Amino acid sequence: MKEQTNGTPENLKDNGDNRAAALWSNAAVVAFFIIVVFSIVLFIRLAAGPPETLPEHRENEPAAGAADGRQMRHDPFSEIDIEGEAAFVYDAATGEVLFARNPDKRMPLASLAKLMTALVASELVPLSTVVEVERADIATEGDTGLLVGERWRLRDMIDYTLLTSSNDGASAIATIAGSMGQSVYDMPRSAAKQSFVGYMNRISQDLGLLHTYFLNETGLDVNTAMSGAYSTAREIAALANYIITRKPELAESTARGEKQFASLDGIDHTATNTNAHLGDIPGVIISKTGFTDLAGGNLVVAFDTGIAHPVIAVVLGSTFEGRFEDIRKLARATRALFGGKQLPRYGKKH
Repeated sequence: MKEQTNGTPENLKDNGDNRAAALWSNAAVVAFFIIVVFSIVLFIRLAAGPPETLPEHRENEPAAGAADGRQMRHDPFSEIDIEGEAAFVYDAATGEVLFARNPDKRMPLASLAKLMTALVASELVPLSTVVEVERADIATEGDTGLLVGERWRLRDMIDYTLLTSSNDGASAIATIAGSMGQSVYDMPRSAAKQSFVGYMNRISQDLGLLHTYFLNETGLDVNTAMSGAYSTAREIAALANYIITRKPELAESTARGEKQFASLDGIDHTATNTNAHLGDIPGVIISKTGFTDLAGGNLVVAFDTGIAHPVIAVVLGSTFEGRFEDIRKLARATRALFGGKQLPRYGKKH
């Protein structure tokens, strides 16, 4: 008996061809289905519009328009003219850069350094610590009315120092905080101040301020070629943002034009803000001036453009008076961008 087979070679070939055709037919159906689904999803996404993302601001390019139905409009920063060599305007509520000129150029800080002095002191010792003004403090450049032997609470001394930009006050703060409150007993003044400046640089690194460096606590020029502190406009804005979000009470006195103080010895002092144009910008949260021969005119101001909507403006390397006009121009442009009330022009009564 011959062995039976399931079919001839021709039949086997026909069956294989049929199976291949069926597989291709099924694959075509699946592919068609995928194309239909993808088309529907794509149509839905296009109909919904582009995803909401903050526009990236590039240096010397116009800033994005503020949120008003997402309509683009004339950028008020596009034709701005300032004296400052570096400037930076930062929307602290959204993280958006509104304006930048040489934002990462390292420049002398002058008394803007005292913002870090205040922050570091508040980290090292309690604000109730007693600060005694010594003769060596008074010998520091400038006179803001402090007296030898006068005792202050650290909280008040920080406010007084920031308001008047007191080099005497910064020296006294660095001495007491650098020795952890024990300068009279254990640590020489020079060692205490050196330790304090070391903490300033360490905390700068911890905050990610990698282009910021301090040689002293005042920001005074060390000599005709070297400043006492260096940073960038972007990093000063970051420092100001850290203070107003993490320790807003630390510099809140700088939003005032004048404040009365009494030392622990009962001596009265009137502190006048070194920013004489403070009232020109509504909603100021923080303000700090700086000026030396090397630095020129520096200024950082944080101000509210709405409820819980702070903006920080920094100008470095301007002139003594130009820094105030520069900040005013940046503040005017910011409010115009957000559709707020226009500030009066510089020098006019309001």
